[in-house]
Amino acid sequence: MTRRPVHAVIYSHVWAVQALAQAGIGELQDAAVVELAVNSNLQPVFEAVPRPRPGLAGLLMPGTALDQVLQSVHGLPWPIALAPRPAVPVAALGSAVALLESTASRHDRIVLMVHVAELPQLLPALAGVSDFRVLWDLADAPSFALASAGEALAASGALAPDRWRGFHLYQHADRPVAHAAARRAELLAVLQAPAAAG
Repeated sequence: MTRRPVHAVIYSHVWAVQALAQAGIGELQDAAVVELAVNSNLQPVFEAVPRPRPGLAGLLMPGTALDQVLQSVHGLPWPIALAPRPAVPVAALGSAVALLESTASRHDRIVLMVHVAELPQLLPALAGVSDFRVLWDLADAPSFALASAGEALAASGALAPDRWRGFHLYQHADRPVAHAAARRAELLAVLQAPAAAG
């Protein structure tokens, strides 16, 4: 059975979903995006009114293919599975993540998005992912959440050379930031991990 790679992207701002091309993953035409969250952080970007959806947890129903839980949304060039609504427990989400590499799909790769503030809670669900990277908006200052994420990633072994893919920075057109070079240096210092400029 072919195992597809699952790339974990730890992000600082919900608009990162529109900047995935800057996450150091390469071309995304063959990829699907999956949100890992107990309650969706990305939903307000695409839906004014939340709707029920199976999300990632839909894979736990035997016979369900990944493509059945994906949706197309305006303004996003790749399909996405927003987090389940109603919410499901972290343990169930972890069981579903374990299916991403092998469940039936026309997509060759998975981009798994996790908000930095929720990483410590969700890290057990990420044990089997292929690699990790941070995608950070320059407009977001260094934070306790970032420092905590760095510690959690180090403790889990995610910063090992064969799994860590770097700290990637992007700047959203609608979130201008002054003194970008100084902010970049601050962020890299807080993470204290191998850095890759995005």
